[in-house]
Amino acid sequence: MTRLACAVAVWLASAGMASAQTQTPIPTPTASPAPAAPQPASALSRPRGDYTIGGLWNNASSFGSRGATELGADGQPFTLFNTASRQGNGGGIQVEIDLPLFWRLRTEISGSWARTNLLIDVSNDFEGAGNATLKQPLTQITTEGGVLLPFKRSAKREFFLRGGVGWIRQLTTDHVLVSDGVIGDVGFGMKYWWSQRRSVIRPMGLRFDFRAVARTGGQIFGQGAIEIGGSFTAGVIFGFWGG
Repeated sequence: MTRLACAVAVWLASAGMASAQTQTPIPTPTASPAPAAPQPASALSRPRGDYTIGGLWNNASSFGSRGATELGADGQPFTLFNTASRQGNGGGIQVEIDLPLFWRLRTEISGSWARTNLLIDVSNDFEGAGNATLKQPLTQITTEGGVLLPFKRSAKREFFLRGGVGWIRQLTTDHVLVSDGVIGDVGFGMKYWWSQRRSVIRPMGLRFDFRAVARTGGQIFGQGAIEIGGSFTAGVIFGFWGG
């Protein structure tokens, strides 16, 4: 009886060990990684350098007026006729290259080509001839260097102030008369981005500029005075450096 009890005890003990060894372990739950926080809109990638190709519109501006005088038989001057010259509205194309400078400032190089008309109003002819307006087509070429300061920025929009100075050439369409001068402008604008992917051939956004423009020394038939006008540009932005 004692041997039978010992055998049963040994058998039960070995069966318990086998059951413990074959028991499937319960997996320990692990915490799943938290989803990445969305990137703030202000930190979205922008190209460090971009260029804009677009259209240019110059508003009409006045060069002033003057009279043509001559000495009479009595030695006193008298007016033969009066003239008032002005530059008409004109359009063309403009290219702007925008690069980082320091802090928030950016430097910009731009060039433009435009067509316009030089208009000369002739009046008060001493022989009684009627008033007339003479028109001479002009080509205007400019190159500028400028500084751009962004002052408000969001995910898709960037507002900025801009100022620049450069060289202007005006020449008649037959290239007979040519005059060089200095151009300066100040204004503001906006860049609107629809893509954050840099591409030298794929548009990334749009740019709009409004500027007050001063020109001097470039009027072929002017008096050398400072001419004040305005301009508007709209173009497509391409990125070419950094992101």
